[in-house]
Amino acid sequence: MSYILDALKQSERKRGQQTSAAGNHTPTETPSLPPAPRYRRRLWWLLAGVLLALMLGYGLGKIGSAWLQSPQQAIPLPKPYPGSAPPEKTAPAQPATTTARTPIALGSVPVRILLDEPPALTMNPAPPAGTMAAPTTVITGPEPVAASDPVSVPEPAFDPGVPDLRELPANIRSKLPALTLSVHIYSKTASSRMASINGQMLREGQQFGALRLQSITPRGVILSFDGQEFHLISVGG
Repeated sequence: MSYILDALKQSERKRGQQTSAAGNHTPTETPSLPPAPRYRRRLWWLLAGVLLALMLGYGLGKIGSAWLQSPQQAIPLPKPYPGSAPPEKTAPAQPATTTARTPIALGSVPVRILLDEPPALTMNPAPPAGTMAAPTTVITGPEPVAASDPVSVPEPAFDPGVPDLRELPANIRSKLPALTLSVHIYSKTASSRMASINGQMLREGQQFGALRLQSITPRGVILSFDGQEFHLISVGG
């Protein structure tokens, strides 16, 4: 018990000492709050700048969209001078039409040349030189009335003395080749006579194939085939 009482007394003494020590101390001033750090102030300025930039961007976007939606004004063209007239459109020049000319084939036309005139046929033979013509009595009568149109005397038919090609029998004509008399030259001189038959130039008496040129007449040629003579008339005859 004594130990417990001693312990209680000691604790009371300690409490009294503490209270007396607390009464002797003077009250101290309340410390002030430290100022806000600098990074917080910078954060507020940064937030204010971002907000201002967003507001400016929104306003510029509104203005730009309104400008794009407005109709664009057409640029007026300069007015022409009253004295100047628009140039007239000229039609393109058309090419000159050329008339096609048909070539004239000279080689296909038969040629007929008479170097001398053939002897004229006389109806009444002339009297011999030694005989004298009997005197004729001329009876004058009324003058004949002049005819309006001259009467043409028909030219006597030419007789070569042999049948024509078209008059030959059918069995002979079937054996003959196709004959073309393209050049016919007749003259009183036998050496000057020539004829081109089927593209071959011949003189009298010459042989070509199975045919023989007997003679050249004023109207054509006389040919011989298997002993049969016939006349081939020229186109110009």
